Amino acid sequence: GCQGKGEPTLSGTGLVSGCQGKGEPTLSGTGLVSGCQGKGEPTLSGTGLVSGCQGKGEPTLSGTGLVSGCQGKGEPTLSGTGRVSGCQGKGEPTLSGTGRVSGCQGK
Repeated sequence: GCQGKGEPTLSGTGLVSGCQGKGEPTLSGTGLVSGCQGKGEPTLSGTGLVSGCQGKGEPTLSGTGLVSGCQGKGEPTLSGTGRVSGCQGKGEPTLSGTGRVSGCQGK
């Protein structure tokens, strides 16, 4: 997700390679990667890839409640509402059954 592409984690280290040319530690227990454009990005569960740098709506990461790719950063869903916080400063409805977020930069 850094510079528009997924980056592999360095096996066994918990570090993400290729983010601004340096490994970045994951935030323990959160599944977020620190230091990518100065903000945490959700990892795609089971893949070791970082999603979401490109400023567009991205599928939610199954089982995490995080939406990747909104203005280049992961955004938490508002618990129990099905709405996504932090997209242009307002909650946006998810498109039911698609795993995509509507209304972010008009799409």
